[in-house]
Amino acid sequence: MLESRRKQFKKILEKEFDKRGQFKFALCSLTKFLIDDKPGNDKPEKKNSQTDWLRNKQIIVNNKAEIDDYLSNAFEQILYQVEERGGKSNA
Repeated sequence: MLESRRKQFKKILEKEFDKRGQFKFALCSLTKFLIDDKPGNDKPEKKNSQTDWLRNKQIIVNNKAEIDDYLSNAFEQILYQVEERGGKSNA
C-alpha cells in the first residue's frame, strides 16, 4: 500500500521542501494484523485481528533530489516494524 502512494507522498514532500528548503517528517501507517489463535483453543482455524499504528523515525529532508531515498527509508522502517511484530500487512 505504501508503494502505491509513493508519487503522492513525493509530491507533498517536494512542495514542503520548496516552501522551507529543509524539513522533518515521520510517516505513519494504520495497519491491520491477522493473529492466529493459540493451539488448544476451541476454534484454531479462527483468526483474530489487531489494528495498530506503525510510525517511522523522524527523517530530516535536506536534499530535494533524494526525496525518493527518504521515502524508501521510511517505508523500510515501517515494513521492519510489521515483520518484527510477526504480522502481515498491506503496508
